Amino acid sequence: MSTQLLDKVRYWSEHQCFDSETRDHAKRMLQENNQKEIEECFNSVLEFGTGGLRGPMGIGTNRMNRYTVMQATEGLARVIEAQGSGSKNGNSYAGVVIGYDSRNQSKQFAEAAAEVLCAHKIQVFLFSEIAPTPLVSCELIRQSAQAAVIITASHNPPSDNGYKVYWSHGGQIIPPVDEAIIQEVKKISRIEEIPYMELSEAKKTGLLQYIGEESDQYYIDLVAPMALGSKDANKKLGVIYSPFHGTGGRMVPKLLELRNFERLKTVSEQMVPNGDFPTLPSPNPEDPKAFGLALEKANDDDDMILTNDPDADRLGVMVRGKNRDWQWLNGNLIGVLLLDQMLSSLQKTGGLPPNGVLVTTIVTSPLMTKVARFYGLEVIQTLTGFKWIRDAALRAEQSGKQFIFGMEESHGYLCGNHTGDKDGVWLLINLT
Repeated sequence: MSTQLLDKVRYWSEHQCFDSETRDHAKRMLQENNQKEIEECFNSVLEFGTGGLRGPMGIGTNRMNRYTVMQATEGLARVIEAQGSGSKNGNSYAGVVIGYDSRNQSKQFAEAAAEVLCAHKIQVFLFSEIAPTPLVSCELIRQSAQAAVIITASHNPPSDNGYKVYWSHGGQIIPPVDEAIIQEVKKISRIEEIPYMELSEAKKTGLLQYIGEESDQYYIDLVAPMALGSKDANKKLGVIYSPFHGTGGRMVPKLLELRNFERLKTVSEQMVPNGDFPTLPSPNPEDPKAFGLALEKANDDDDMILTNDPDADRLGVMVRGKNRDWQWLNGNLIGVLLLDQMLSSLQKTGGLPPNGVLVTTIVTSPLMTKVARFYGLEVIQTLTGFKWIRDAALRAEQSGKQFIFGMEESHGYLCGNHTGDKDGVWLLINLT
């Protein structure tokens, strides 16, 4: 092993800017001289990519931990400072909303990000409990904040976590903002150079505000008028729901009850937030095997199984087939069915706009385009990634068109501007 690599591990084992558990772990790595572990954890840097960070949790520069989160947040803070946008009271920069999911360490990473931002006198709105990604994006728009940070690794394995950055338009960052943050992060070489403020002090000064259930009600009030399904039809459907140990349990059952899904059952074991995802092969609605426990609980009179990934921005569906056998629907099928149901409902009520737009990606099924054009919608195709769908939707509306629906084949969908990312919560009230 190179001297430079060992010096890096020694720095993590000795410097007081690291907590005692981290220092002890680094010391053990040196004592055991485990070359493979040292190289995996320290030989490279967990890079801040175009959307943020994502990778295995652990100690070292190539792992998700408190210190790599602080480094990413320092880069974000510097970009916000460079833009110089002031808050309403003139004492701090425009705010940042921070949310987190049910993964292990998510809350701690969210608090680490808040400490760095507050040290820069940037107002922080921190969710007081786990929250779905679409709810965090919705709150970003509601607060007219400059940015949002969401701690989540979506449907990755339990060993992973991630750090996503959103901008004032509600969607994930795109050029040139992402490039500016990346350049600032690269300038940071020493963790002890990163300032942070204890959350108790930040709360006293007013730099930190906690977000509670008021955000839920605001979101519900926004999406309720967009529900197109029949409440009478909803009463007849036997529905099983699971949030896969994630954040969807915070809001989805309540929304379904408001839409008269009286025969709703939940997978009780998976309603409990748990970053180990103990009842699942993977917490991914794109994997039919993830529906195993829900299928075990299904009776003959159940008609549909609905699931969310841990941060509830993706939707999974199983329905009864012709012979009442269970059929898993892929992302393209769900999107086509949702789009046709929405557009046919709008057409019947005379609410289908003449200047409507569908935004989809270059890898999404061409059937989406055919359905949209059948109803008279313009179709815009983007690169893969929902951040590009959000950007195209905003550009379309700025030119006088009306964004109707956006989707990508990996089970991501959005209707409306209440949030700036795919929304696996709202969609559940529009399936009939």
